[in-house]
Amino acid sequence: MSIVKLSLALLSLTSSLIFSGSRLINPTPVSGTQTEFAENLQPPQEEQMIETIQKLCDTLSAQKLTVDEVANSLGTEWVDAPLTSSENRTVRPFDPAFKYAIVFVNPYNYEQPMIVSLYPEESLPLSVKAMRSVFGDYIETEPSFSIIPPSKKPREPRVILRPPIIVFNVPSDSGGRKKCSILVRVKEGESGVEDGTVIDLGVRREVIDE
Repeated sequence: MSIVKLSLALLSLTSSLIFSGSRLINPTPVSGTQTEFAENLQPPQEEQMIETIQKLCDTLSAQKLTVDEVANSLGTEWVDAPLTSSENRTVRPFDPAFKYAIVFVNPYNYEQPMIVSLYPEESLPLSVKAMRSVFGDYIETEPSFSIIPPSKKPREPRVILRPPIIVFNVPSDSGGRKKCSILVRVKEGESGVEDGTVIDLGVRREVIDE
């Protein structure tokens, strides 16, 4: 799947969660602090990747923030990135464990960011267990699928199950509004999501600008 299709799919999911109140499976709230579960040792690249996600979450929690400020804090702009819009910013992150990132603008205010998508290098997997050890329990969304019409009769249409998506709600330090939300597409392991790895993820801003 192309960069644009992956990004649009993630953006579409975000919009549905924000505006349509998508029903969630096992809506277990996050309890305790972010480091409550941080007892298991993690490979060095996972620690670095999670640190990048934490810093991005902190950046997005600022009351006043622009798209350029987020892009500059994350990496260097990929000016000739293929098929990206002029409003969104494609970035080559400072963290080499991520291939690229896309800063999506708020559709109601192009100067403000809405969500940042991060795409890990395939050779540097990030596990769901590692993310849960830092960000706490996750919410698993309903499974979704695509129906591909047959190209020739009498073939049956194909049903393709999309990768599961989980959501981490990161609490603010003051205990008020969420600091950010992390939406993760997961490649399932032998036991499903719980021992899966991250395909890509989006860090969504939860601040309402005054």
